[in-house]
Parts: sequence; C-alpha cells; structure tokens
Amino acid sequence: MRRNKKSIMMKEISRPAFTLLESLLALMVMGMVFMGLSYLIKSRVFAQPTVSNEKLIVVCQQLQRQGYVLEKAEDRQLTLTKEGEEEVKKVRVVKNQLILQGDRRGRMVLLDRVKEVRIQNFGLYQKVKVKGDKQAEAEATLFLNRKKEAHDEK
Repeated sequence: MRRNKKSIMMKEISRPAFTLLESLLALMVMGMVFMGLSYLIKSRVFAQPTVSNEKLIVVCQQLQRQGYVLEKAEDRQLTLTKEGEEEVKKVRVVKNQLILQGDRRGRMVLLDRVKEVRIQNFGLYQKVKVKGDKQAEAEATLFLNRKKEAHDEK
C-alpha cells in the first residue's frame, strides 16, 4: 500500500487551470473595458446642457411652493424669509452654483455650473436670468409674495 500512495503522490495531477499570463491578459482586457465605460459616462454627463429654462423653472417653482416671501430683491441675489420664521435666506451664486443659503442651517444647491445670475424685480414678480458655462442662458419668472412691511412702505 505504501507504494500506491507514493506513486499517487508522484503522479502529476493534470487539472485544467489558467496560467499567470492568461490571468494578467484577462485583467488587462477588463481594465480597458472599465476605462472605456468610465470615459463614456463622463462624456455623457458633461455633454448635457449646463443651464436650461426647464431647470430654472423647476427651481423657481420649488421656491414658490416652499412658501418663501420676498424680503429684498437685488441685482445678483434674492433675500427671502418664510411666514412666521425669522431666519433670512439668500439665493445667489457661490462657486459656480446657484444656492439657497440660510443663516444657520447651511445651504442647498439649486443649480450647478452657473456663472452669474441677474434678478429684476417688477413688484408682483421677479425675472431671473442665469448664465452658465458654454454660453448657456436660461430665463424664468418667479412669483413670490412680498413681505408685508416692504409692501406697506412702497
């Protein structure tokens, strides 16, 4: 019996397996496929328009539905409050983002890749014009109630 065990141990076990070269080649092919996919995804994301009328209209509707009241409208920013709250929030461009920034609670990004914002106040409504990168422009109308004290003064 001893001989049989030794002879079994000495026999070459031939199982199908991948060689090191085949494994490295498979890893290289997978890496190239993933690089190509990531390039395609990035090019799709950056090919989209940065600023559009639809996006700006959604931002304006969001501000209206959340019950903001116009405190003050300036050329490049809006100052807003909510009924019954004392916190003042500002809509303006910071680091190429149109944001809603509060006193204490941080900020919310409304639009990305924005170069500048122009706001015209017409009393009952505000005209918002946004310029993005790649000469993209958008325009929307914002209907915010005015704060009662500001309305009474005029």
